[in-house]
Amino acid sequence: MLLGNFDIEDLEVHLESPTEGGQRIDVESGAVVIECKRDLQRAGVLVEAERQLTSYLAHREGQSGLRYVGIATDGSSWRLYRLADSHEAVEEVDHFDLRTVEDEQRFRWWLGTVLATEHRLTPSAGELTARLGSGSPYLRLALAELSSLWHAGETNTTIALKRSLWEKLLRTALGTQFEGDDVLFVEHTYLVLVATLIGHAVIGYDPRKYREHPAVMLTGELFAAGEIHGVGEAGFFDWVIDIDGGEAFLERLARHVGGFIWEHVDHDVLKALYESVISPDDRHRLGEYYTPDWLAEHMVFDVVDDPLNQRVLDPSCGSGTFVFHAVRRYLDAATAAGHSTAEALGELPGHVFGLDLHPVAVVLAQVTYLLAIGLDRLAARTGPLSVPVYLGDSMRWEASDTSMMARTGAVVIPTGDGQQLFDAELSFPSGVVANEAQFDRLVADLADKAAGRARGGKRTPASQILARYALSPEDRQVIESTYKVLCDLHDDGRNHIWGFYVRNQARPAWLAMAQNRVDVLVGNPPWLSYRYMPREMQERFRTGCKQRSLWAGGRVATHQDLSGYFVARSVELYLRIGGRFGFVMPRAVLSRQQFEGFRKGSFQSPGESCFLSFERPWDLGEVDPEPFPVPSCVVLGRRSDLGSRDGLGTNGNVGLPAEAVAFTGKVKSHDSWEGAAQRLQITEHSITSFDLDDVPRSPYAVRFRQGATLVPRMIATVTDAPPSPIGVPAGRRAVQSRRTTQEKQPWKSLPTMTGAVETIFVRHIYLGESVLPYRLLPPLEGVIPHDGTRLLHGGDDRIDRYPGLADWWRRAEECWDEHKANSTTLSLLGRFDYVHNLGAQFPVAPIRVVYSKAGNRLAAAKITDRRAVIDHMLYWCVVDSEDEARYLCAVLNSETLGDLVRPYQSVGAFGPRHFDKYVWYPPTPQFDAGNERHRHLVDLAIEAEQVAAGVALPDGIGFQQARKMIRLELDHLGTTEAINTEVAELLGVGTR
Repeated sequence: MLLGNFDIEDLEVHLESPTEGGQRIDVESGAVVIECKRDLQRAGVLVEAERQLTSYLAHREGQSGLRYVGIATDGSSWRLYRLADSHEAVEEVDHFDLRTVEDEQRFRWWLGTVLATEHRLTPSAGELTARLGSGSPYLRLALAELSSLWHAGETNTTIALKRSLWEKLLRTALGTQFEGDDVLFVEHTYLVLVATLIGHAVIGYDPRKYREHPAVMLTGELFAAGEIHGVGEAGFFDWVIDIDGGEAFLERLARHVGGFIWEHVDHDVLKALYESVISPDDRHRLGEYYTPDWLAEHMVFDVVDDPLNQRVLDPSCGSGTFVFHAVRRYLDAATAAGHSTAEALGELPGHVFGLDLHPVAVVLAQVTYLLAIGLDRLAARTGPLSVPVYLGDSMRWEASDTSMMARTGAVVIPTGDGQQLFDAELSFPSGVVANEAQFDRLVADLADKAAGRARGGKRTPASQILARYALSPEDRQVIESTYKVLCDLHDDGRNHIWGFYVRNQARPAWLAMAQNRVDVLVGNPPWLSYRYMPREMQERFRTGCKQRSLWAGGRVATHQDLSGYFVARSVELYLRIGGRFGFVMPRAVLSRQQFEGFRKGSFQSPGESCFLSFERPWDLGEVDPEPFPVPSCVVLGRRSDLGSRDGLGTNGNVGLPAEAVAFTGKVKSHDSWEGAAQRLQITEHSITSFDLDDVPRSPYAVRFRQGATLVPRMIATVTDAPPSPIGVPAGRRAVQSRRTTQEKQPWKSLPTMTGAVETIFVRHIYLGESVLPYRLLPPLEGVIPHDGTRLLHGGDDRIDRYPGLADWWRRAEECWDEHKANSTTLSLLGRFDYVHNLGAQFPVAPIRVVYSKAGNRLAAAKITDRRAVIDHMLYWCVVDSEDEARYLCAVLNSETLGDLVRPYQSVGAFGPRHFDKYVWYPPTPQFDAGNERHRHLVDLAIEAEQVAAGVALPDGIGFQQARKMIRLELDHLGTTEAINTEVAELLGVGTR
């Protein structure tokens, strides 16, 4: 290693370091010990190396109180370990196999990342994620250590409270999709610590130089000393320094962060780190996808057309992508206008603001704000700087009438700890809040002095605190009352980060006052479907949408999305008349029924009316890769006043235009707009919107219904269990949970259930993936508690007639109740039989037709299995005869129907997806055995069944490929074309 050309700077390397019992560590550098062996593949060698590393790490950690890591190597295989919490063994964290010359450079990176030896690294998105994100062995070490620290301190009431507040905020921001597990809390802590250390580096404090007291970097003291406010504050994630070993962890993290040159950053690199640390599954579940820089840059340039005279707010700023480009837009304009750096930075906090309800995103955005300014400019400032990015509820879900605040001239912040975050009140005069820098200092002063008695000191009188601030007598009286409330909170033991909360909660309330509204709103609002909102949020969302004529209800109620209401509410609260807006939205806003009210642009809210004058939207549906997992667009426009004469007069609220600007082409990851513009084609096209209430429907629409919600799969589906030496009782089957790689948490981590269940309760289950065109794949099996008379549950005495089922089902109910989402009150049977979709399948009919709920192309088949139940990814209908079943299968599998249905489908990242009941908007007539065309379709369906049955499907083939093979054979034989032609005539449309 000494000859490996590693830049080890101030790290010392020791060979044969003595340790307890006369043992010697082969190589020791910093907090890394390396055990060298001749061949780790030989029997017992790796076990011996792990035993030695266990002893070395336990001894060194006991000596120093620091965390060490170990490496076992034979020169080609390198295995990275940490000491388990029991201190009785080591856990492998990562490994690297050095096999070829080509591996050498990657190995230098791997070992350099572990040792934190590399310096002067460029902080590009790629480098940052490689050294501190998912590509780095250090991330796995850091998360394992943070997890140990968390479990050591989770019973601490202050730490537990911070985690509780984190969870409440994110549940409000992300809805029922958010599950506040410890893993996510630890990952969020890591991200915030990295961002905070980067923030210190950006303002000139090298994090590596604070080894003796690294905790100072989590208190905000260094920022305060440098007169920078609103970043690096104590918050939810400073709990680390309250745990033994936390400061040592922070010191090692600082070494890694300090290896980068933070003077020059071109874009929001922290979003790349976030997307690297948080798994794709979690980000998809939470809907956390950040806007690419090329799009944010272009949007900011378009809507911020007079940066020196416009105040810009991103009300859902995330990691700060739009804030970054708005800051750069302002500073570039200031430089072009001849303003000095000091002048520009003095005015900047009054021009660019950010708000978000996600506590991690806000910390990242605050640091991104500093990155946008840059170290050179920060060094040239001559006065204090307040970073105006706030943890706040842009929607004002908890707020009372904002007009009341305008009348009283005060910003009111509740302080409760019940179901809402707060219940008492702290008041601040609007004029005091308006001065960002003074307000930040005042709040910090009040919170600090209110905690004086709790620290054992003498509490400072309010008059002494306020003497340092130029306040009117009226304002002083309000602040003195607020100080008393803060003191009472501390005396009641509720002394948690009130300064942090007050500063962040005040800004949305202040910005919502009419006199403080901004000139530009820009950003990417939260995309959250109604069905994933917590119940209380659903009620408020539905009420707010109805008041503003945004509620479509009916068949699209569950598809209503927060994004439309968020934009309407943000414009209503924060945008002045005539101000511009630009928001990234789901592409569905251009045409789908659930956004019909939004497209009209007229929102009659209880407090005041709000009218939008839309410009042509940008359609991003053909950008590759798609910026988001759901196709997107950008809506643009101004807030208008119907009574004004400013050019947005009586005709000022213009509905969304029927033409869009279409972006087409391939872009690269982390492109700037200049780079993306060279690869994109920009054209215009028409938008077709429709109202499904005006579309005639087939009589089959009311006959088909969705299958049962048979999830989680590890409870609902089973396979045969291994045979028992003593066998199973007569009439029962030994079964166990069917496990797959597609399982989600928490179910994937739970142990497999086993039992011996009466055979009558083990039924076939058909999923969406079971259905091919005109053919079925073998079904799964599952335990369905229907005894031929009714569905049974654990509290039903009747279930005890079946001991095997009773044992299985009661254990399944316990598992469900313990691990189900907090947002659901359903029992396990209530989940399976949601809206009676399971019970309605009994008694099982002899002939049913099923079709797929989702996909790019419909697949339909008939089922004659009397032991089968149907899952929610299928729609089913009882039919009177096999001929009727074949008639329906011919229609449903036809490309003609698919083309007719496609405009109604929502669109996902891989094209059109949900069919649901849209397949019955084309008016397929009821089957008539005497109708010649109907009979011809039956004959063609019989032919198609025979073709499908004759296609040899390889073992293990996926259902998508199986569907493709059958369709290709039907195409080849001309059966597809014949069916398409006949269905076109049936439905009265032209052929494909």
